[in-house]
Amino acid sequence: MRSLLIPLLLMLPASAAHAQEPSIPTTYLFYKELQLETFATKAAREQYLKSLAAQFQLSARASPLKPDEIAAISEGIKNGSLTANVVPARDLTGLLGSRVLVRSIQITEATLPDGTLAKSHRNLEADIDQNAFNNVRQLILGSLLTVLQQFAAVQLAVTPAPPRDYTVKINGEDVQATEQGLYRVSPGNVTVIVTRAAKRPCNWRGQIGAGKQQVVSCAL
Repeated sequence: MRSLLIPLLLMLPASAAHAQEPSIPTTYLFYKELQLETFATKAAREQYLKSLAAQFQLSARASPLKPDEIAAISEGIKNGSLTANVVPARDLTGLLGSRVLVRSIQITEATLPDGTLAKSHRNLEADIDQNAFNNVRQLILGSLLTVLQQFAAVQLAVTPAPPRDYTVKINGEDVQATEQGLYRVSPGNVTVIVTRAAKRPCNWRGQIGAGKQQVVSCAL
């Protein structure tokens, strides 16, 4: 099982202290590190990101992060727009190091008099040092572990496999067949349908509670 969060900082070797500053910063997309591929439905993914953003905001209150920095990060988590650019910077002694420019987009929705939904976008950013960025990573990781317990999971076991030439539908949505076979869903009623050409469909229906995992075995 891969790591929940891969190292996101560009580590500079000691010999780079007086090296030429790179002209293009390295960009990291937090959105790819949040295990979103394990969420089976759009509704579950949206609920997960909203809960994760709220948990991060709550945890970050006791950190040295400023309110505008917390807002930029939490908004980016909520809508998947959070990125971090490692930007070369020199300290007061002239040594080359790094700062991290965190960017996100705040999306505001409003209902117009005619009943249509209008969206507005505002760019948010925070310029933080490496220590603060490491703190952000730890806060996100801690929040992630807490929020994942609020969801249920389906562990799909299809035989024979490989090949993954079967289709999976969970709660009415088509999902990708994966080697891991782990699909997180909102707690409650869950329906799983697995089909393979020339085989009878495999169906499972039941309730899964928060923090619980249901194994669904399909011989196709």
